[in-house]
Amino acid sequence: MDAVTEKQLDKHWNTFLGKVPPIIDSVKQLSPSYFQHYTQARDDVLQDNPDGLSLAMKELIFVIIDIWRENPSGGKNHIEAALRAGVTLQQIREAMVMILLCNGMVTYGRIGDELFQHALKIQGESE
Repeated sequence: MDAVTEKQLDKHWNTFLGKVPPIIDSVKQLSPSYFQHYTQARDDVLQDNPDGLSLAMKELIFVIIDIWRENPSGGKNHIEAALRAGVTLQQIREAMVMILLCNGMVTYGRIGDELFQHALKIQGESE
């Protein structure tokens, strides 16, 4: 890796997701260069911009994308990150209903419900 160290890149993941997901560790082993560029691009997107989306909304968008892409492990990571960033259970509910409206019960049933139940469990543990 160039001027950016692996430790600095891992810090990004730990900051936003609380861990380096196993798939990201695998990508790091597969192609350290791709891992570096992917992480830096992700870091650029998640930076705070005064007139941009909040981190909470960015994480909620990642949840919606993960549902659409049928990626439950990524969705769980982003549900956790969204809740840590301040997304409310009501905001998650509204996003899930939007999935139902736009893409139907099948998409929600494949991934959405699992992620919503995960959010409920986390909220129950944090209260």
